[in-house]
Amino acid sequence: MGKICSRDKRPFNKRKALARHL
Repeated sequence: MGKICSRDKRPFNKRKALARHL
């Protein structure tokens, strides 16, 4: 999760990354 957050600096990207991870 932390790695994805670091990679995606944009808020919407972060949300998408989290949903994708889940």
